[in-house]
This record gives sequence, structure tokens and C-alpha cells, in this order.
Amino acid sequence: MAGALAEAGQHEQAATVARSITDPDRQARALAAVAGTLAKAGQHEQAATVARSITFPDWQARALAEVAGTLARSGQHEQAATVARSITDPYEQARALTEVAGTLARSGQHEQAATVAHSITFPDWQARALAEVAGALARSGQHEQAATVAHSITDPDRQVQALTEVAKALMARGDTRQAHQAASAACTVGRWTTVLELVLSLEPSALRVLTDL
Repeated sequence: MAGALAEAGQHEQAATVARSITDPDRQARALAAVAGTLAKAGQHEQAATVARSITFPDWQARALAEVAGTLARSGQHEQAATVARSITDPYEQARALTEVAGTLARSGQHEQAATVAHSITFPDWQARALAEVAGALARSGQHEQAATVAHSITDPDRQVQALTEVAKALMARGDTRQAHQAASAACTVGRWTTVLELVLSLEPSALRVLTDL
């Protein structure tokens, strides 16, 4: 019933009904659903309040992550980062901050995006976020900064992904020398087969070398 009330826009009543549920897990699920609906409706402050009232840690983390994501997608990046950092579950916090960093990067706020990405303590999520920042920088023509961010990634696969994005952007600009350098760095970091398509687009003669092996 709480979910139906929330979908109908009766958010206060929905939260009241959700809190009246005596089963802790069901109550947490219902409040998380109300928080999500409030966030989607643009009522972010109320959504965060409802999310924080959830006593079940996992559901509270998920609800706050959804609020943070909605805030980020609506352009309220500072508030999104604040909500994300208030999440006590390390995995959910990292996931939420990754979304904030990605949204900042896509909106052209690369410095802030990199700062948020570097603040992520979960290694895999940090690598994902930094790869997205590097890609956004490369596509915006900030190739040197993109390469710097890419080289700061500790996960080899994500670093290769980021360096490949940099090389492609440089190639599209016609800067083949720098593109070769980025592609070479990607080959050094990971398996050369991962960037085979990129290498062949830069140096078609490499195919003859490979067929002779």
C-alpha cells in the first residue's frame, strides 16, 4: 500500500504507512521504495530524510545511493556527493560516488569529477570512475589531462580501457604520434590483444607482423 500511495504522489501518507509496518525488513523495503519515488519526483531532501530513517543498514544504503544518483542526474552534484558520502556501507558508497563522478565528467566538470573519483576507497569502483573521467577528458580534447588520469588507475583492465579512449580521441584529432604513445602504453599495461583493433587502425602494417608469428 505504501508503494501505491507513493506512486500516486501521496508521499507523506506513504511514509506513514511504511513506518507502521512492524516487520523490520518489510518496513525497510517500503521506506526505500518511498524514498526512491520521492527522489524521482524531485523531492530530494524529503527522499534523503526518509532514506536515513531506515534502520536496516543495507536498505538504508541502497535508498541513499538512489537519492544520490537522482541528485547527480539532476545536476545537483555537490548535494549528490554529500549524500553519497553519508552512506556507511563501503560498497554502496563507492557505487554512488562513481555515479556522481561519471555525471560530473559527462557534464564537463572534469576536475571535480576526478576529485570525487579519487576519493572512492573501493578499488574497483574507483578504477571505473577514473576510466570514465579519462574518457570524458579525452573526448573533450583535454588529452594530456586524460592521460594523467588514465595512468593514475591501478586496475590494469580499466587503465587499458582509459588509455584506449585517449588514443582513439587523439587519432580522431589527427595526432597520430600521441595516439601511438597512448596505444603503446595500453599494450604495455595489458594484453596486447585487448587493444588489437586500435593498434591495427594506427598501424595497418602490424597485421603482416602478426600473421608471420
